[in-house]
Amino acid sequence: MMAPPSVGAPPQEGIHGGYWLEVQDENNRVLDYRVLQFPLGDSVEVFNDDGTIEREFGPATENTFEVLVPDYDDASNVAMFGESLEPEASRARRAERAANPEQPGEPEPPSRELARFKLSKQP
Repeated sequence: MMAPPSVGAPPQEGIHGGYWLEVQDENNRVLDYRVLQFPLGDSVEVFNDDGTIEREFGPATENTFEVLVPDYDDASNVAMFGESLEPEASRARRAERAANPEQPGEPEPPSRELARFKLSKQP
């Protein structure tokens, strides 16, 4: 299976908000990245009969998600970046933004590394 291409410039830790994964080499150089849309699973888009779309929030539960990334020979790590692993920490801000899309609101806090996974080399 071919991994889809990344779109746009890669997000940067401490500068950009949101969530993403980076495939990195042994020197932590970014080989590829994937932006993640609401990976904590505490909300869904609801499509109304009138054609509008709303975001509904529910209780955060333990969940699993998959991300397809390219298989690079020199890949060593996969690092996950985001603002928090606590859904409640960002829920109010996202709900406010969804309810008032015309208002600038609070900027997203800069993301930081939340988890790192070492990739094993298969013979």
